[in-house]
Amino acid sequence: MKIKAVLWDMDGVIIASEQYYMAGTLDWMKQIGFEGDKKEICTIIGTTMAVTHVMLAKMLNNKYTVEEVEAMNEKYFEDNPLNYADIMNDGIIDVLEYLKSNEIKIALCSSSPLKTIKDVVKVCNIESYFDYIVSGDQFTHSKPNPEIYLSAVSKLNVKIDECMVIEDSNMGIAAGKNANIYTVALKDQIFSIDQSNADIIINGLTEIIDIIKSSNY
Repeated sequence: MKIKAVLWDMDGVIIASEQYYMAGTLDWMKQIGFEGDKKEICTIIGTTMAVTHVMLAKMLNNKYTVEEVEAMNEKYFEDNPLNYADIMNDGIIDVLEYLKSNEIKIALCSSSPLKTIKDVVKVCNIESYFDYIVSGDQFTHSKPNPEIYLSAVSKLNVKIDECMVIEDSNMGIAAGKNANIYTVALKDQIFSIDQSNADIIINGLTEIIDIIKSSNY
């Protein structure tokens, strides 16, 4: 297996954002009467915002429309923004530098809105590393459907067995596996996410370099 492209998820992989999003979502949901817990909120991890809003409306027993839920969610995070540069995962720059210097193509395939993705890569000063950036909102089906990863394979003009997916969520891992791509999971330390479907689970991002070195012989 010779790796010619690495396809990245963003939230929980490039930036440690999920714990903040989950805590914030639980906060505003509690304010309007949500009686569930963080474990229930965490089921939205890895979904597109469109799917997230439908799921949150259902958790609120459909007392609010999906549009009302979307508005409340957006307002909360507009009022409580994240500083993306402060929550970049350790080792991400080292890995991106290694990939670029070894002419390995890089794609960012996130379920987040395209505007959010672009804000993250700009604030974190990593936009120049990526050959292809795409949002789950641009597809009919969201993860675990493999559509987003298959599009990256096509756009980068590589073969499936020349790619590696980096994920953390159960749905994201399933998307990588459903695309028949070797899928690496960055170990979840917070949410007890089932990552057992991944080909390998790593403790830190720099382990990706070792995997590629051992593969590209």
